[in-house]
Amino acid sequence: MKKNSSNSEKISENHIAGINRVVKLDIVVEGKSISHFKHFRLQQSARKHHYFELILANDSLGEVQNHNLEEAQQFLGKRLTVAFKYKDTENESPERTFVGVVTKVAFSQEKMSLGNMF
Repeated sequence: MKKNSSNSEKISENHIAGINRVVKLDIVVEGKSISHFKHFRLQQSARKHHYFELILANDSLGEVQNHNLEEAQQFLGKRLTVAFKYKDTENESPERTFVGVVTKVAFSQEKMSLGNMF
């Protein structure tokens, strides 16, 4: 019978010195799963607030967004949860979770692109 191992034991078991593992992100904003994103950045500090930036294509939320960001504006003040897992050990992968609050949404467009939301 296999013992259920804790997350900290899984982290220790899956550590490979000198190897950077490929990570899978599961991103959820207020119950809505974000399956397609361009970039995710997380900065954490012991002295300051944590900071995250999530960049999405203009149509990642289902409808094409423009500079008005009608659908994206609904995420302001909502909870964002990101689960980090190793891609190559999906079932036994240790999981780390970040929880934050969306404090800003914006739109950027460069050259001939359709635009990004962040």
